[in-house]
Amino acid sequence: MSFFEDLSDYETLLDSLSVPSDSNRKVRHVLNFSDRKKIQRMLKDGRKVTDIAAALDVTPATIYRDIQRGGHPYIAEIAQGITH
Repeated sequence: MSFFEDLSDYETLLDSLSVPSDSNRKVRHVLNFSDRKKIQRMLKDGRKVTDIAAALDVTPATIYRDIQRGGHPYIAEIAQGITH
């Protein structure tokens, strides 16, 4: 005899332990080189970080972290880790 009489008991337990999902929270997104080129262009055009984040479907924090990585002025190749 198993601890759970049937699978539904196990599923009920798992459901009770799960953390409710926050539909407003975005999944962490890893930026690729194409994203970083878009960030570079949009920054050069004077766009706001919030606009850039919305265009790439990421949080503004993701954009701010990448701007720190890419330097000032922002250079996509530096943020991507491409060196000459």
